[in-house]
Amino acid sequence: MDFKFYVYILFDLCGIPRYVGKGHGKRWRKARRKDNPRVTALIKRNGLIGVIARSSLSEAEAFETEKAFIAAIGRENKQTGPLYNFTDGGEGTSGKIVTAKVRKAVSRANKGRRHSDEARARMRLAQKGRKHSEETKAKIAAAQRGRKASAESRAKQSLARKGRKMTPEWRAKLTAVLKREKSPEHKAKLRARLISYNKSAKRSPKGGNMPASALGNSEGFGS
Repeated sequence: MDFKFYVYILFDLCGIPRYVGKGHGKRWRKARRKDNPRVTALIKRNGLIGVIARSSLSEAEAFETEKAFIAAIGRENKQTGPLYNFTDGGEGTSGKIVTAKVRKAVSRANKGRRHSDEARARMRLAQKGRKHSEETKAKIAAAQRGRKASAESRAKQSLARKGRKMTPEWRAKLTAVLKREKSPEHKAKLRARLISYNKSAKRSPKGGNMPASALGNSEGFGS
């Protein structure tokens, strides 16, 4: 095991800790990081004093030590301390807070961007066989509840589906879902949807009823 890692702390000239990091070699001397503009600005303006707090660590130990120091000192963007760290430390971006300004900038940068066929194939492959946990499913359902797609969004979805043919495997999956026994709550929702649809259809010049296929397996539905 390689014990070349350490955890360092950067202090401002008033002795206030501003950043905790993990590294090896001369990493702590090269703390002018593009991903943390506040640290960069402070270094350029007044300079920072670097101190190696723990050394001769394995990488795993360094990650855990970094997290412990950040938790103990506290982050400014969480209003728990003076550190300019964006995350809770350790491997990855756990606890990172993304501001509304950053989200808008990312949104603008990605607007109109299209993934290549190769990139889409890689994404499909990465998602294949992946299953959401019940907690994740509940979060997705809560986020989508009551949400209505705009006319523009519906038009785009319709255009994307135009001319698209269902594979036998896809048809089989849909059939299995529609034949699945529904809970009383689900049946009540379907009944309410049917009533609402028929009311709007009567007001429409075309009229007509919702097709029975839209309800799936409705055995014993109206009894």
